[in-house]
Amino acid sequence: MMTILSKIKNLWGKPQGKKKEDLWGRGLPPELLELILSKLIFVVDIQKFHSVCKTWRSITVSVPSPRQLPSPLPYADSSFPLLFQIMDDHEYRVLHPLYNYTWNMQFPPQVGDGPKRIYFSKHGWSLMLQFNREPILFNPLTQEIIFLPTVPVFPGYSPCILFFTCPPSQPDCSIVAIVGDIYCSIYVHKLGEDYWKKHELKGKMDRYFEPICHPILYQGLCYCLDQKGNLAVFDIQDIENSWIIHEKIIPESQRKVPAPLTALVEHNGQLLVVFIESQCRPYIFKYCCIFLSKGYCVPMKSLGKKALFISEGASFSQRAIVSGTGNKIFGPFLKNGSFHFYSLATRKYHSFFDNLSSNDDLWGKLQGEKKEDLWGKELPPELLELILSKLIFVVDIINFHAVCKTWRSITVSVSPPRQLPSILTYADSSFPLLFQIMDDRSKYRVMHPLYKYTWDMDFPPEVGDGTKRIYFSKYGWSLMLRSYRHPVLFNPLTQEIIQLPTVPGIPESMLFTCPPSQPDCLVVAISVRNTSIYVHQLGEANWKEHDLKGKMDPSFEPLYHPILYQGLCYCLDWNRNLAVFDIQDIQHTWIVHKEVIPSTNEVPAFPKALAEHDGQLLVILIGLRRPYILELDLKRKSCVLMQNLGKNTLFISDAASFSQRAIASGTGNKLFAPYLNNKTDSFNFYSLATRKYHPFFDRDTKLLLYSSWLPM
Repeated sequence: MMTILSKIKNLWGKPQGKKKEDLWGRGLPPELLELILSKLIFVVDIQKFHSVCKTWRSITVSVPSPRQLPSPLPYADSSFPLLFQIMDDHEYRVLHPLYNYTWNMQFPPQVGDGPKRIYFSKHGWSLMLQFNREPILFNPLTQEIIFLPTVPVFPGYSPCILFFTCPPSQPDCSIVAIVGDIYCSIYVHKLGEDYWKKHELKGKMDRYFEPICHPILYQGLCYCLDQKGNLAVFDIQDIENSWIIHEKIIPESQRKVPAPLTALVEHNGQLLVVFIESQCRPYIFKYCCIFLSKGYCVPMKSLGKKALFISEGASFSQRAIVSGTGNKIFGPFLKNGSFHFYSLATRKYHSFFDNLSSNDDLWGKLQGEKKEDLWGKELPPELLELILSKLIFVVDIINFHAVCKTWRSITVSVSPPRQLPSILTYADSSFPLLFQIMDDRSKYRVMHPLYKYTWDMDFPPEVGDGTKRIYFSKYGWSLMLRSYRHPVLFNPLTQEIIQLPTVPGIPESMLFTCPPSQPDCLVVAISVRNTSIYVHQLGEANWKEHDLKGKMDPSFEPLYHPILYQGLCYCLDWNRNLAVFDIQDIQHTWIVHKEVIPSTNEVPAFPKALAEHDGQLLVILIGLRRPYILELDLKRKSCVLMQNLGKNTLFISDAASFSQRAIASGTGNKLFAPYLNNKTDSFNFYSLATRKYHPFFDRDTKLLLYSSWLPM
């Protein structure tokens, strides 16, 4: 009788003809998968199980689904708070950390589009501010809305903190906005009125006072902490006469400001100052006021039978009703789909589901086997080695090792990518390579994001020393400028070099029109400083100047590389103006289209690139939370937000931006940019399907400077 292991080996020996999507599922009996799934209790583990591959997703067992819950209201009680999270411009999420239940909801149409920020939450309500400065009070559970007048100053350009004083149902509820910088004012709005009352504090409020967290009401006064560790105190009923600053309430040696998460909390009649650093322990200080602006802070060792809840919009202390939650700090700390907390008893962070114990004792004694090794028990090492040996892409190998401790211990002999004989083997049209100039400017790197292969190389001596910048890349070649004036066409794969004459002016933007091997290849340089465009034909000894004085506005600031689209050259600038011209007749065709691309108020993002997609001209802008891909129609003077790339992939970088058919499985309808994970060196991408950025394995990312996609 064939054993499970021998059956697996036979099936894994013939991987041809099957999609990689189902690589993990073939050969594992459904009974075994059902058994594994039936042993998983928490939603986070069930989701991990179903994310493995197509076969594993098809396995179902009778388990309650939290998404079938009729409403989050039954779970909104005082035993443990819910968490309110804004997903994007249209959606939000309510989570119950203990049950790991999640409700995804749409904002009501009245809330409006655009980015939103939560400033303060209490009494079941949240005070949010939209990008257009319009604040609203919103109840995420009942979806009730209270509209407020526009804030008099723009918080995006001045430090601004908002909060409300009591439940919005009460007639004396007031909204307070603290604004530092040049404004040095506090604005108060009473619900039902149509204006904000200004309380000017110039001469009293330091213009460098920058609130770092939401204020709190404590013993009838308002307390607010700033970036430097100063504590402001005032009476809302008499702001001008009561404003006072308690300077540097925490010694420099102990102060952790600024920290990713900072809060003021009332606890047992005491005022606490809490700093939480990324991946580090929280610091809790009890503030003791002596008189007026004098006071001191002492570290706090224990919360007793209370739990501390910290977030950007709400921080408070409450009696630990759920067993085992006392003397712990809960914040929006999420890792691998599971919430974490900090225990003041153990002085460590812990996962909610580190151990599988009964729900009654979930927060108390942690009994039984560690979940860390749940997936590894009783699976033969030979089977795990066989699975690992069949994984080609580094992204899958890291996934494999992320499963549990046992799977991490499995290793097989693989050839390191740096031993590859030639980079040319991987230079095809399925997925572009990335070309990056290294910090010392004498070396460069070529990367294959999917294989995670890296080739480090020295520039040939002919390229020369000095600062180098990539201006444009296409057809496997890159147009670089050395020492700001000396251009060169360079092929990073073959190291071929074509030297070009020195550019007469310092160009802000450049491109070449076709492969350098073709005799009609032109190199175009746009120099706003000289209000000229220079054109060089390969093989000639000079540049031809096209003077645009009186036509090119000196304030036009070209943004990265231009593109050729339908026979014309298009160039975007930082102010969202679009220049268009014909290279064959520059003086007579130069035109700048203004106010065609939506303003910052409409699309809160920075202009990044132009690209051609299925015959359409796209404008790509990058925001803090998402990119915006706009389909531009100059004839109609319109820009429409694109929701779907279909079966194409969009690649964006400073020197090359383009759309191409997604050949590699799973890369369609996604945007790839040179954002690299600090921990795993894996690339991040944005999915138009989920409308989210997805790190391959982590959120800790960096932008690769001096880099460009290398389209073939």
